[in-house]
Amino acid sequence: MIRGVISILVVWQSRLSVNLPKTNRLNMKTATLATMLILVPAILPAQTTWSYDQCVQYAKDHNISLQQARLSAESSLLNLESAQAQAQSRRASEASESGAYIMVKSEYKLVQIPVASILYVEGLKDYVKIYLEGQDKSVMTLMSMKQIEKRLPESKFLRVHRSYIVNTSKITVIERNRILFGKTAVPVSDSYKAAFSEYISGRLISNTKNDNDSAASSDSEEE
Repeated sequence: MIRGVISILVVWQSRLSVNLPKTNRLNMKTATLATMLILVPAILPAQTTWSYDQCVQYAKDHNISLQQARLSAESSLLNLESAQAQAQSRRASEASESGAYIMVKSEYKLVQIPVASILYVEGLKDYVKIYLEGQDKSVMTLMSMKQIEKRLPESKFLRVHRSYIVNTSKITVIERNRILFGKTAVPVSDSYKAAFSEYISGRLISNTKNDNDSAASSDSEEE
């Protein structure tokens, strides 16, 4: 958009000043430059905006022509866009490495998914469905279970079935080897039951009082 405005101003100035005397052409260039210095900062994002006085002072200090000003403005814009893209890419890379979120392709779009919001993942041959907390619609992406399992933090996700990976922090109810997420039951298969049982055992709080009562009752019967 900014490049378009600059180009229009340059063409406008060139056409109007063709038949003007040299002095008038200089005035036309000055007026065009002043217009460009006002418009360009107004279109740029707030953090890159220059005041009118700053723009004029820059032009005076560098004693630049209109063509040089146009090239300088375009170069600054390209540098700004490049810096913003690099910063965004760096932030995305840092967040991804920290396990804050993953990015997947879904329906011709890149979708950023916070890892903490994932309930469970369901495998469907060459695709996986990612079910998110508070959302009725899942995110489907072309990926194998093995691939997505590698991308999810091992400390927070557990494979419980050939076709299911669950977020262990979201487990609230387990019933007959099934993990319940609302009305959905995720099965725990025999192949993964040992690992799942080990995870549960490490967090299970046994009823110590009942255990002691049972032990005391057993000792009394033996006497």
